[in-house]
Amino acid sequence: MRRLHRPAFQPPSLLSRSVGRQLKAQHRWFIDRQSPRSTIADIWNNDDVRGTLYAMHGIACAFCQDGLNHWKHESEVEHFRPKKRVAEAPDHGGYWWLAYDFRNMFLSCSHCNKHFKQDHFPLDDGSTRAHFSDYGKEDQQSLLAGQAVPPALHPDNKESRLSLEPVLDPVDGWLSLDPTSPLWPVCLTGEFKNNAVAAARLAMTNEILRLNVRPELISKRGEIYEDIRRWIDLEDWEAVRERAYAHLPHAWTVRQIWRALDVDSYHNHCPKATDDWDACLDWFANQILKAIIVEEYCGSQPGFKKAVTRFTHALAVMWLCPLDGNPTRVEERLSEHTILEEVRPTYEALRVG
Repeated sequence: MRRLHRPAFQPPSLLSRSVGRQLKAQHRWFIDRQSPRSTIADIWNNDDVRGTLYAMHGIACAFCQDGLNHWKHESEVEHFRPKKRVAEAPDHGGYWWLAYDFRNMFLSCSHCNKHFKQDHFPLDDGSTRAHFSDYGKEDQQSLLAGQAVPPALHPDNKESRLSLEPVLDPVDGWLSLDPTSPLWPVCLTGEFKNNAVAAARLAMTNEILRLNVRPELISKRGEIYEDIRRWIDLEDWEAVRERAYAHLPHAWTVRQIWRALDVDSYHNHCPKATDDWDACLDWFANQILKAIIVEEYCGSQPGFKKAVTRFTHALAVMWLCPLDGNPTRVEERLSEHTILEEVRPTYEALRVG
């Protein structure tokens, strides 16, 4: 699990009138639980929402870091606080009023979402769970109109959660891999081993996501260890660096094992934040160019078209919210990739929307 940085941008779909209608339908069920509960429309799967999440995640699952199958759309939008039910509180009814709150969304692989994370959201013993009824009448009306929960009223200010959250928790500082075990399990870094909050959240996250016992993750760590050890022996720093860009699957694992095996080359050659940003932008741009070539020679491919639309939104969001605050630099980089004019209409629509 690596630290994620959420763009300071709200996808327009999550501000639409339909969001308010959906929340009001859920509120009617909340008032009278004898009535049938309506389905919550998956507006979070709209291209602008998915694209913004891609800009935030790259192509790695927020939890296990496995790759997201972006062409076949097998990645899923995970609601960190479950929207319809909570496994640890069956009578709660879920955090339905956060169903369209972008701060509650992550991209997850299907495996984590369906088989592990599911509807889990445990709290510390003695912590009070947030309910919609906690809000005052005016705040309730604002939320039912589709407005985002104000930061001061967010459940994180009330609840003491027991799960690691990749944006709010400093997981890059808290977590590492244990080099004394051939399984390279996720553990706390030395300076945080006595941190009660970090320890409790990691223990519960491991219990839910099974990060240290899933065979496919253990196998992947072993493969990465063998690759990095070989590249270090060859002093092929470019090869290991290419695997360490933050947007790529298992890049966090690559960095942890690299640092454990050769801390000097890690500090000298590991990508910095700006390198990660540029590599992510380049990756999305190259995927769009590849899809254009495929369409030119093979005709329209439905899966490619959907992915390209979302990648275009990702690039537009990166242009709107550049890491260094310099949108001109992003514009120049898109121009170098010859896709500036392909991205510009989406950028302009998001900028004024």
